[in-house]
Amino acid sequence: MDNQSLCENCRKRLGKLFTFYYGKQLSEQSFPNLNNLNETTTIKTYRIGGKQQVVVCRVCIARNIIMTIVLSLVLAAILGGVGYFVLSAAPKISSNELASIVRGVGAIILLCGLAPLGLMIMAFSEPGENTAINLRSHSLRQMGYDAFWTTKDYQRLESRQLAK
Repeated sequence: MDNQSLCENCRKRLGKLFTFYYGKQLSEQSFPNLNNLNETTTIKTYRIGGKQQVVVCRVCIARNIIMTIVLSLVLAAILGGVGYFVLSAAPKISSNELASIVRGVGAIILLCGLAPLGLMIMAFSEPGENTAINLRSHSLRQMGYDAFWTTKDYQRLESRQLAK
């Protein structure tokens, strides 16, 4: 397969070949961090399923980035709005204990509104491979795979396995 073929998404423009890896998470274990007992270290075990190569054009990659940014901002706005609404309701509650609980819940929801912003950062990190993952992940999930890695992430995962 050459490096310039028809885009698998739009089938209109020539694209570039991108590779990603996929697998299945088998287990997850958390242990106390011996250097800082307030922290935990999580070890996840994966079974590697394989790799796939997908041809994607620049236009489809740009659309994927834009869509990820828009969805992230909408989700952040919704969570931020709900968090703000819950926080603004707390002073109207007569019970101090209940008001404290409501404030805590509101703060947590407000902070969860920041999480989708991490998706925006991911959209700019290896955008071609992330677009390839978005194109194929649905069918791979139907086959039972739940973990997807860009080449860079996969190499990092491999180097951790070899370090043991």
